[in-house]
Amino acid sequence: MNTPAEKLIVSERVATVVMVGDVVGAPGLRCLFTQLPAFSKKVKADIVIANGENSQKGFGIGQEELRAMLSSGVSVITTGNHVWERKEAAELLASEPSLLRPANYPPGLPGKGMLYMKGRDFEWVVINLQGREDLYAIDCPFRIADELVARARREHPAALVVIDFHAESPEEKEALA
Repeated sequence: MNTPAEKLIVSERVATVVMVGDVVGAPGLRCLFTQLPAFSKKVKADIVIANGENSQKGFGIGQEELRAMLSSGVSVITTGNHVWERKEAAELLASEPSLLRPANYPPGLPGKGMLYMKGRDFEWVVINLQGREDLYAIDCPFRIADELVARARREHPAALVVIDFHAESPEEKEALA
């Protein structure tokens, strides 16, 4: 592998991403714990991304829920507007590398909205964004997506980029896609 294009070829195998929507409370965690390991093995998942913002009794995420999700095989936990519902969220976001908050929240808040990680066969950049329609007035997710994807391409050119876009509006979701 000498050419730049050849260096980008990581594997001839197709990457398998498992994305799980909002895990809600104990029933969602139970389902994740009992079903995800076998499913991930069956589909040969390279990365598992789950939204955990509602995992603590329907609003927010706590240490126990975070540990349960990671022990179930989740690689990255994304969030949205409900992540701030619990006091411990700020501490978790600041200390847990696999827990993301939307990148388009104001600067200075705890945590991060983008994560780089090396997997078994692939490198990954996971970006967490939140829409604005029917939600908080935060920074433009489209502009932030452009900035972060460009940054990911510069810093990790071989990485596959996955964006979890937490939004209420189907139109906003379609526009980002």
